[in-house]
Amino acid sequence: MPLFTFATIFPTIISAVFLILLFPDISVSYLAWIALVPFLQAISRARSKMQSLAAGFVMGLLFFIVTLYWLTNVSAVGWLILAVMQALYFSLFGLLVY
Repeated sequence: MPLFTFATIFPTIISAVFLILLFPDISVSYLAWIALVPFLQAISRARSKMQSLAAGFVMGLLFFIVTLYWLTNVSAVGWLILAVMQALYFSLFGLLVY
């Protein structure tokens, strides 16, 4: 069984983009009501716990890599490590909701 399928990754990426658009530079605040809906739909379509975990990790990693960009001024390695660490919370959420 593949780890990534279109039914789980595409909604996950859409949800990450919606969450990124909520932040002050762009501030499309009305998306807050629907930002997590594609992610939750992707988790419900996941066929295994690993797919759900992977969907959460991809969403968290995309979201935190973009929103924590300012940390590259301090440390690029720290930026990537923190983004991965924070993405683990999203993957845990995906696993628990599955």
